Amino acid sequence: LSHSLQNDYSFVLEIDRSERTGLCMLLLAEGGRLKSRSTHTLAQNSAFSEALEKGFLSLPRGARERFEHDELLESLNIEAVMALPLTGARGRMLGLIGVLSTKPMENQAMARQTLQIFGARAAVEIERKQEAERLRSEQQRLHGDFTVMRATAERERKRYEEDIAAEQELLAVTLRSI
Repeated sequence: LSHSLQNDYSFVLEIDRSERTGLCMLLLAEGGRLKSRSTHTLAQNSAFSEALEKGFLSLPRGARERFEHDELLESLNIEAVMALPLTGARGRMLGLIGVLSTKPMENQAMARQTLQIFGARAAVEIERKQEAERLRSEQQRLHGDFTVMRATAERERKRYEEDIAAEQELLAVTLRSI
């Protein structure tokens, strides 16, 4: 993405599915190579929070000045930001995709169209990944339930065997006394 748009960085920000923690997973690529994968706190008055709130963010210049408390923009010396929300098939907000540049951004129309194309694919991949995580979690839960049921069944089987053995002993004693 950063190669296609000739920007320094590209990113995908995935919102936490539970939406309780305020944490996101941030994938940041520099020059077309993954630079970092990290947990990111979605801070108020940041470029990311504004893009999520407004539905799109395009700042061809002056991004650090506009979001002076945005640590990511400051640490990367970012001048320009373009971010597009990623929505799932059912309209659920999944995150953001975008580019960051240390120079003013040119040709914003092409950048937005490119983000829309890449964003559609990224949204599908995020949904696929989240569904795989949900299925894995459900499988672990079911495995745990099965383990508990197996242990319960084994205890019950042993208890029935003990009951039958006791009844057989009682029957044997009764028959000997007759």
